[in-house]
Amino acid sequence: MSERVCRHFNTLANAQCAKGIAYKDFGATITLEFWNTLPCLTAKHSQRCAHYTTFTGQELAAQEAFFEEERRQVESLSTRETTACIHCGETVTRITQVGRCCYARPCGCRLWQGVIPEVWR
Repeated sequence: MSERVCRHFNTLANAQCAKGIAYKDFGATITLEFWNTLPCLTAKHSQRCAHYTTFTGQELAAQEAFFEEERRQVESLSTRETTACIHCGETVTRITQVGRCCYARPCGCRLWQGVIPEVWR
């Protein structure tokens, strides 16, 4: 996240933000002009939405720490430094691939998209 992005923004894959404001109310057609004027993405246009609120520095730091810990867990499993599933904690005995997705066995949790690391083959 960025210190400029509204905390309610949840991508344009959704019809409305987490606060319930419809993106189409701001003329949501995917054009560069729209992205540059969407109030959710910049404080410059925040007056266009009464609910615009950014994350605090402390909240951003907590999010960064959370994502870094998740990255570390994925790396530890992919290098077999650990065998604990990154989602449920169950011991992973093997990883299988279906299409682009890799799954932990026996728990069945989806681990990541990509390939099975060499140390798991």
